[in-house]
Amino acid sequence: MSQKQLAEMTSIRPNAISEIVNNQRSTINREQLAIICKALEIIDMNEILELK
Repeated sequence: MSQKQLAEMTSIRPNAISEIVNNQRSTINREQLAIICKALEIIDMNEILELK
């Protein structure tokens, strides 16, 4: 899935998706993360997050 497709599915700005994907954010909006997980049918956020 492309970033553009994810942005369209979630109604999250493409720039925001790009920043998240490219690790350019120091924080991630919880609401946006929940929307992304729902769109990708992810139940456990640990599947897409790596805490350092």
